[in-house]
Amino acid sequence: MEQFEKHSNETIMIPTEAGQIKTNEVIIINGQPFRVSTISKYKPGKHGCAKCTFMACNIFNGKKTDLVTSSSKSVDVPVIVNKNYILNDIDEDGYLKLIDDNSVLREDLKLPLYPETMAHEIKTLFDDECELTLTVTIACGNEQITAYKKNTSTQ
Repeated sequence: MEQFEKHSNETIMIPTEAGQIKTNEVIIINGQPFRVSTISKYKPGKHGCAKCTFMACNIFNGKKTDLVTSSSKSVDVPVIVNKNYILNDIDEDGYLKLIDDNSVLREDLKLPLYPETMAHEIKTLFDDECELTLTVTIACGNEQITAYKKNTSTQ
């Protein structure tokens, strides 16, 4: 039975042996969620154990980093939550009015800073009167728009 840990920022973490992590999985490095882009595994040396080197990219800001750890050591894998919202409005400060499936309005998220072009793309499509669904990714106490899609109406 796997053991789950809930951290103070309300993200559920699943401790996973480093040697079991695969490319494209998200792991915690310095308290932030990073998507693993490449993995290098090294056999045990004369006086040590097998090692893993993870090259990874922060899912919220694109910052790249690496982590070198023992393949038998536990690393935290966060449970990532994605929620979809319909974009209702964008104010002059970049705050979004979003409506969820239950018609609940939220106005606390701004246009994303990463990737650099996403905010401009969303604003341009919205200004062209396209209906957009935005995906909000929630992990490690952070929430950010990470994807969008243009809704097609079936009339």
